[in-house]
Amino acid sequence: MERVDVADFTQQLSSIHEQHAEELQMLVETFRKRNAELRRE
Repeated sequence: MERVDVADFTQQLSSIHEQHAEELQMLVETFRKRNAELRRE
């Protein structure tokens, strides 16, 4: 079994985390816009 470098692992983890945060942000934006549109109708 190959040894995983902790630094590498941490790096990967933080980049994955960043990606997810951005996607979540976009989802929230879309949700808010739809919500606002629905309220106006």
